[in-house]
Amino acid sequence: MLKRLYNAILRDHLPRTIGVYAGVPARSARLLDATKVHPLYKQGLLDAIEAEVDDGDTVCLIGFGRGISTVYALRAGAELVVAFEGSREMIRRGWETLEMQGLGERVEVRHAIVGDAVDVYGSCAGATVVSPADLPECDVLVMDCEGAEISILEGLATPPSTGIVETHPRKGAPAADVKALLKSCYASVTKYEYPAAEDGSVALIATDPTGIPDGGVRQQPRDAYELGGLPHDEIDQLREHSNFTETTKP
Repeated sequence: MLKRLYNAILRDHLPRTIGVYAGVPARSARLLDATKVHPLYKQGLLDAIEAEVDDGDTVCLIGFGRGISTVYALRAGAELVVAFEGSREMIRRGWETLEMQGLGERVEVRHAIVGDAVDVYGSCAGATVVSPADLPECDVLVMDCEGAEISILEGLATPPSTGIVETHPRKGAPAADVKALLKSCYASVTKYEYPAAEDGSVALIATDPTGIPDGGVRQQPRDAYELGGLPHDEIDQLREHSNFTETTKP
């Protein structure tokens, strides 16, 4: 009862402090949070990244978030991580995580939403929408995008060598549906369980691409469009990171 009241009324008004997520420090906990250390944070997804990312890989990551999955991809040997994130607040937090780890030189962050904006943390003002068909070429595609997985998989033009997808059953992306889409264009799909997951989330790993059925994109790609203006001072703050790019209209 007290925890529910704290989360509903007080938590969002408290300053952020450093928490530890799967061994990576990030400024995401709140001052009075009872638990600031989360050893099982996204365990299935991060285990999959460790297992599947190889030295020299280019990783396309949909859902930059706190930056934890980017840290894991870089530690696994990725030569480049290209991350998409719709929330400028999460971009700032994720960059701080990378800076605390002394990382960032091999990372590009694009202020954009890929596919449908199902559940973006914070404001997505100033972001653009990128068609899944227009994602950059990569060796590994990682999706942690809070329910947008279905629309992204339906819109892919060419599947990369490996796909890693965290499912979100409560946000319209149950494991069975995501797995069916992956099996339509990959020969092998395996599952990494989340021991502590209460919502049925799992991480799915797809390898050995067989191509997209009918030889093309499943659904008509959407044109990128602006979602709103971003104050100039905030754009300047983001531009201080040399690897931050703005996705604009063609």
